[in-house]
Amino acid sequence: SPTDRFFHDCVEDALSFGLPLLLEGIGGEALDPLLDPLLEKRVQSSSQGQTVSFAGKDCEYDESFRLYMVSELSSPHWPQEVWAMASVVDFTVSNAGLDEQLLGLVVSKERPELEDKHLSLAASIAAKQKTLRGVEDDLLQRLAHADGSLLDDDTLVEALHSAQQAAAAVVGALT
Repeated sequence: SPTDRFFHDCVEDALSFGLPLLLEGIGGEALDPLLDPLLEKRVQSSSQGQTVSFAGKDCEYDESFRLYMVSELSSPHWPQEVWAMASVVDFTVSNAGLDEQLLGLVVSKERPELEDKHLSLAASIAAKQKTLRGVEDDLLQRLAHADGSLLDDDTLVEALHSAQQAAAAVVGALT
């Protein structure tokens, strides 16, 4: 825990020996700024090897070092920079999620053809949603690089019309 009096020593040892470090009780609105060099992986090469600045001093850095942070909050309100620097895994489980998993197991044992149909339907929905995102991304790309008036650009208007048709087709297939 960052509030532990041996916190700095534990971090330095983990950095030097390439050990995993588990920080518990992380939460709130912001993380301790001391963790920034670790999250950003501000590793510097020096004559002694790789180092990272932590708590005002350069510590040896081993490539196998891993930092794990555990929060009791279901969705911590960290700044966007933290979400971009870290891989966030949500281990919360809801009753509805457990019900769905159990139902899937029972159906796969009792009626495997229904489970196969469910899986193919889920794959089809995912493919259609991916197609829709692709159409949206293409349209946004065209809008971002359009020159002059948007209404005077015939290719852009045609692209918008075809994007509308594709979106309507995907939405129609999903409903």
